[in-house]
Amino acid sequence: KKGTIIKGVKNLSSSSSQMCFHAGTKKEANNLVANSGRVLSFTARGETLAEAQSVAYKMAKSIDWKEGFYRTDIGWRALSALSSANRNYRLQLSVSREPGTRE
Repeated sequence: KKGTIIKGVKNLSSSSSQMCFHAGTKKEANNLVANSGRVLSFTARGETLAEAQSVAYKMAKSIDWKEGFYRTDIGWRALSALSSANRNYRLQLSVSREPGTRE
């Protein structure tokens, strides 16, 4: 829901291998609040796609925002199609407001 408080973003580590991007947030009375559709985006890198996926989901799970949600199937097709070769992968996961909300 628009205007709901999002907690935990400040506690996230930020490096060249994991980042949180703000898309639909704003600061209101010293709180970070949801302001539109896709609110946060988490990007993670790893030696394998599975590792990148795990880090991105860990970041999303650490956010305290009960009105937010994210898909749990990001990267599954690519994971099932990949060989076991180690490469450097990047995965991006977006967290949105409640499903079906518009503003």
